[in-house]
Amino acid sequence: MRLPHKVAVVDCETTGFSTQDRIIEIAVVTFDQDFSSEERFSTLIQPDRHIPNSFVHGITAKDLDSAPTFGEVAGRIASLLDDHILVAHNAAFDTRMLMQEFSRLGHDLPKASSWSVDTMRLSQLHLPGSPSSLEDALVAVGITNRQAHSALADAEATAQLFRSLVEAGATFVARPVQMPSGALQHGTGPALPRPIATGQAETDAYQHVLIEALDDGVITDAERSHLEQKASSLGLSRDEAHRVHLEMLKRMAVQAWADGTVTADEQRSISAAADALKVDKQHVERLLTPPQPSVTLPPGGRIAFTGEFELPREEWEARARAAGFTVGGVVKKNCVLVAAVNESRSGKAKKARANGIPIISETDLAQLLSRLHQKATVEAVESTPDLEAANFPWFTDGQEDPRSVARSWIADKSSLKLSEMSPCLRSNLLPEGIDTSRTCVKRWLNLYPAPLDASVEDLKNIPGVGAKTLEEFVHAVVIAALDEEDDYLSSDTLYLEEAEAEVSEVDDAESVVSDADVLLSWLSITNQQLAPLVAEAPESVRLAARRLDAQAAGRLAQSVNQVISEFKSISAEDPRHADIVSERILASTPMSLEELGKRHSVTRERIRQLERPLRTRVRDALSFHIAALESQITEPVRPENLKAAHEYWGTPVLGQKTLLGAALTFSDSLVDRDGWVEPTTAVQELLEFAQAHQSPHGVLPLDELKEYGPSDDQTRLAWLRSAAPHWVILDGNVFTATRSTQDRAVAVLAVQQTPLTADELIDLIGKGSPRSLDNALSKDERVHRVGRGTWALVEWGGEEFTTLSDLIKSRLEATGSYPFDELAQECEELGVSVNSLRTYCSSGEFRIKNGNIVHNDETVEVTATPEESAGMYMRDGQWQFLVDLTHDHLRGSGSPVPRCLAAMFDIPFLGKRSFTSRLGEQVITFGRTNVTVGTIRRFLVDLGAVEGDRVWLSFAPDGTFNVSPATGRSQGLTGLDDVLNYAGMDDRGNSLATLNEAVGLKPDAPRRRLVATFNHRREEDIAETVRSL
Repeated sequence: MRLPHKVAVVDCETTGFSTQDRIIEIAVVTFDQDFSSEERFSTLIQPDRHIPNSFVHGITAKDLDSAPTFGEVAGRIASLLDDHILVAHNAAFDTRMLMQEFSRLGHDLPKASSWSVDTMRLSQLHLPGSPSSLEDALVAVGITNRQAHSALADAEATAQLFRSLVEAGATFVARPVQMPSGALQHGTGPALPRPIATGQAETDAYQHVLIEALDDGVITDAERSHLEQKASSLGLSRDEAHRVHLEMLKRMAVQAWADGTVTADEQRSISAAADALKVDKQHVERLLTPPQPSVTLPPGGRIAFTGEFELPREEWEARARAAGFTVGGVVKKNCVLVAAVNESRSGKAKKARANGIPIISETDLAQLLSRLHQKATVEAVESTPDLEAANFPWFTDGQEDPRSVARSWIADKSSLKLSEMSPCLRSNLLPEGIDTSRTCVKRWLNLYPAPLDASVEDLKNIPGVGAKTLEEFVHAVVIAALDEEDDYLSSDTLYLEEAEAEVSEVDDAESVVSDADVLLSWLSITNQQLAPLVAEAPESVRLAARRLDAQAAGRLAQSVNQVISEFKSISAEDPRHADIVSERILASTPMSLEELGKRHSVTRERIRQLERPLRTRVRDALSFHIAALESQITEPVRPENLKAAHEYWGTPVLGQKTLLGAALTFSDSLVDRDGWVEPTTAVQELLEFAQAHQSPHGVLPLDELKEYGPSDDQTRLAWLRSAAPHWVILDGNVFTATRSTQDRAVAVLAVQQTPLTADELIDLIGKGSPRSLDNALSKDERVHRVGRGTWALVEWGGEEFTTLSDLIKSRLEATGSYPFDELAQECEELGVSVNSLRTYCSSGEFRIKNGNIVHNDETVEVTATPEESAGMYMRDGQWQFLVDLTHDHLRGSGSPVPRCLAAMFDIPFLGKRSFTSRLGEQVITFGRTNVTVGTIRRFLVDLGAVEGDRVWLSFAPDGTFNVSPATGRSQGLTGLDDVLNYAGMDDRGNSLATLNEAVGLKPDAPRRRLVATFNHRREEDIAETVRSL
C-alpha cells in the first residue's frame, strides 16, 4: 500500500507533562510513501532543569552532562519533520512538547491536528481490546519493543505499529507540515553553501572538499593539510585557494544575514571556519557587522537589482514581490537599487545616483525585509538573471546564464577584445566586483588602461591569472554587460518605462479595495444579508442595506473568477508554478520534491524555494473562501450535498480541482475525510465522548450522540458508521467495544439483560459461528456459562455451569448422594439432555444406586476388544482404525477413537498414553465419556489429505503411531466389492477370507460368523450386505 505522504515517526522522553517540562530525549524515524526507510535520528537533550522522573525512562542528569540543548539540534529535527506527516503514539503529547520547544526558540508551528497522526487513536479504533498504551497495542499486533521507554526503540516500534494499522485498513487525514524557515536553520549555524558550478573542474572539486571539511564546524590539522594537498594537486595557487575560502565565508555570512539576524550559533560557526582557514579576523568582523540601512521601504515601492549576488537574484526578487514590492529596471520612482557592490559603476547604479535613488546591499535588503516579517529559505545556488538576445548576439549555445556565456567566450572567443562580448559594453569599463588591490589586477590595468581592450589570451599571459581567476574576470564582464543594459537602451525606451511605472502607481492606487468591496464580497460568498441586521433602523439605513445586498448578490461569480484568474496568472508565469500548485500544494497525494525537481531538471531545494511564496499566494487568493467555508460548515456534510446547496463550491479552479477542494487544502479547522467534509476535531470529539460515557461493556444509547455529527438522524447514522467503522448500531444502542465477536456478545448481553445461547447471540450480532463464540466466551472473564451453551454476565451473579461432571460433583458435595430425577429436571432447565446425564452417571466416575447418583468407588474396567469395535481392522499384523476425514480433523480438533484402545494399552480411567511418531508425540486420553486421540492435522497436511478422504490410524504395540492413506469410498459398487471397499481392504484381496482376517476371524470362518461380527460391531448395513452374498 502506498502512503499519500512521507512520514516522520517521533517519540519523546520528557521531564514531565506540564508546559514547564522539557524534552530530554527525542528520536525521529522517517520513511517514504512506500514504507522504505529514509533516516533514523536520536539524541539526548540537556533540559537545564531537574529531572524528577528518571524512574520512568532511566535517564539521569549525569547522562545529560554533555548533551546538546534543543536549540542546538532544532534545525536537524525541523529538517526531518519538514514536508512529512508526523506519526506518534499519543501524538497530542509529543506534538505539544515539540511545539513548546520550538516556541521557546521563537518558531511557531502550525496547528498540530492538521499534520499529525496518532497511533493510539488508530489502535483504539482498529485493534482488539481498544488498547491505549503503546505496549498493549504492540502486543495486539505481535510486535516486540526491544527497549521500552527508549526514544529510538519506541519510535521504531511505533513505525511498525503504524504500518501494521495501515495495512489492516486504518485510515487517517493529515497534511505534511511545512516547518518555518527559521526553524530549519536554527542552531545549525549558516547552512553551508552548495558548490557553485564554475565551469572550472579544479575549482569545483576544491569547493566539494572544502565543504566536506567544514561540515562538522571544525577543521582539524589533518583536514587543513588535506586541503592544501588537494589545492596543489588540482593546480590551484595558494592565492586562488584563499579566494575560494573568502568566497565561501562571504556566502555563509550572506546566508546568515538572510533572515535579518545573525545568531550566536551562526557567528561561532563563521568565526571558527575563518580561524581554521586562516582568514583575517577584520575580514570576518566586516562580514558579521550588522548592516544599518539608512533607508526605509515604502509599501508597494519599486526595487531594482544590479550585479551578481551571493544568493540567486530571482530569490531576492521573489522575496521583494512577496513583501508587496514591484521589481524592474531603474526609473525615477524607484525606492532603492540593490547592488552587489555599493560602489557599483554599472549603468543602473549611475542612473540611480543621478536620480537620488538610494543604493543598498543585499544584507541591507535582508534587514529591511525582515522588519516586514518577510522571511524565506535561502539556498546558495547559481544566479540566473534573464538574458536578452541583444546583449550577447553571438551566443547560441543553449541555456543563457552568466556562467554558460563566460565559459563559451573563453572557449570560442579568446582572441577577441572583451568589449566585443556585448554592444552594451565600453572598453574603458572595469566590471564591479574585481578587486583592484590584487597584484594581478594591477598588472592588467597597467597593461590595458581600457580594461576591456584585453582579450582572454591577454589575461592568460598576466602572471597570477590562473584558470579560476580568468573565469572570475570573464564572468564579471558578463554581469557588467547585463547591468549596462540601461545605458544601452534608447531614451525613448527609458521614458516609456518611467511612464509605465507612473501608470502602474495610479493603477495600484485605484485598485485598493474599499471596505465596502470587502464587505460585499464576504456577504456574497457566505450568502448573508445586511437587511435583517438593520430591521429596526431608520428607513434610509434599511434602504442602504437593501441596495448593498443587491450589489452583493452579483459579486459571487466575480469572486470565484478572481480566484480562477489568479491561478491562471500563477500558471502562466512559469511552467514550474503550475506543476507545483497542482502536483504539490493542491494535490491530495502530493508529488515529492525530488520527483518534481527531476521533472523540471532542478534540485529539490529549488522546488522548495519556489513553493513557499506560491503557497502564500494561493492561500491569499483563497482566503475569503476558506473563511467562508469554515463559517458555513459546523457539522459533517457530504461534499456533493454542499455543492448542491452552493453550486460555486464545485467550480473548477485548476484542472479538476474544485474551489471546495482548494479551500479545504488550506483550512486548519476542516478536513475532507472518507467522503465527508467535517471539522477536524469532529471524530476525535465523538470518540472522546463515547469513551467517557459508554457503559463498562461498551454500550452507549444512540440518543446520547445527537449532538455529534449531522443533525439529520439518517445522515448521522451514515456519518457514525464512517467515523467509527468498528461500532455496531443495534436496537437504538451503539456498541463501541467490537474488536472481537466476544466483545459484541458481551455488549448484546448487557443490552438484553438475560442469558442467551451462542446461537441467539450470533443471530443478534449478525456474523460469526456459535462454536467459535462458545470457545472465545469460555476464556472471557466477563461472562460465564449458566447452562450448556448459554451465557450470562458474571456481574449478574448466579451459579456457573462448567461441565456436567462438575455439576454432578457439586450436587454430591453435601451428602455424597443426589436423586437422579431431581438432577435430570435441573439439567433440562440448563439445556442438558437426560441421556447425557445418564451417560455421565454410567461412565465410571459416577453410578446410579437405588435411584440416587453416587461416586463410583469401583475400578473402571474396559472390556471392549478390537474385534467388536467398529472401524478397527487388522492390517500388516496390527490393529488399525479407519477414519473418514471431516472438517474438524482438518482444522485441528481431537477426535474419538474406540474404547478398546484404552484396554489394549492399559490406559486408566481419566489417564493418558503417549505414542511416538515421525511428526512428534501423539496422545490418547481416556476421558469421562469416551477415548480420544489428539489432533492429527499435521499428518493430514503432510499427506495432502482433504475432507472426504480416508486414512488409517495405526497404534503399534511398541508405542509408535502413524497415519497412512486408505482407499477412498467408492459409489456404485455391489456385493463383495462394496464390502471390501467399505472396510478399506479392497487393496488386500477380493474374497471373504480377506474380510474374515480383517475383523479377527480365521480365513475360512463361515459367512454367518462374519455377519454376526459386523452386527456385534453395530455395522448392521454391511452385515446385511454380507448375508446377501
